[in-house]
Amino acid sequence: SLQKIKQQTNALKDFVSNASHELKTPLMQIWSQADYLLKAKTDYENGLHTIKKTTKSMNGFIDNLLTLAKIESQESISNIEKIDISQIVHHSIQIHKSIYQDKGIEVIPHITDWVEKEILPQHFEIIINNIISNAFKYTEKWSITVTVTEKSITIKDTWVGIQKNNAHKIR
Repeated sequence: SLQKIKQQTNALKDFVSNASHELKTPLMQIWSQADYLLKAKTDYENGLHTIKKTTKSMNGFIDNLLTLAKIESQESISNIEKIDISQIVHHSIQIHKSIYQDKGIEVIPHITDWVEKEILPQHFEIIINNIISNAFKYTEKWSITVTVTEKSITIKDTWVGIQKNNAHKIR
């Protein structure tokens, strides 16, 4: 129907807008760091580490986009497995604590030891990494509380949150 086509078109526009924003930010970081290094002619090592870290982040984002495209096309539905999701959440927290250690954010885990669910492991991992990464990225101080139970997963940071005028963008 015409309404469904409009919804899909709007979803595609939102996706392209969000993807463009996610790619432009790290590209500008790389550009400004390279520009600084060329002008300053000193401290190349720190600048190159920043460029390398940002490039790795962009590569991960692109990998996530490709995986999300597969999810949308439902190519890998047959790969559902029964696994312990609490371990995936713990692992993601450890990775992001090390990446964002300079921010000094406290992570408060309330994670049930064994929460077994039938899921697509890679897709779940991407989603959890994305949510936890955003919590670390957009929390400037204080803490992040991660709760995993048999019924729910909650990741709550102590920063400003999503403004009401942007809430409609969340699905």
